[in-house]
Amino acid sequence: DRGAVPTDAAAAAPDAGPAADAARHLACACADAPEDCDACFRLISQCCDTEAHDETFGGRLTHIVATCRLDPNCASCCDECAARTCEQVIAAGDCPI
Repeated sequence: DRGAVPTDAAAAAPDAGPAADAARHLACACADAPEDCDACFRLISQCCDTEAHDETFGGRLTHIVATCRLDPNCASCCDECAARTCEQVIAAGDCPI
């Protein structure tokens, strides 16, 4: 039924889009010093099953970090990301594969 109410799993799925990005940005602390986005993505590589845990993401780490730093919603959360445990990274669905 096209008018059906979403299941609990669908309702629990993270909301994609500008509102979700804004909420995530507000949840991260503002810092005067640059955020450590390199550490965040190295952690994701270590925690997730990425190309034999290649911390450079196949040589793409510099590009990935530079792209993140261009997006305030991404860059403002790098320190919080780097401080997480692998269990938290996986539970948040932050593994690229």
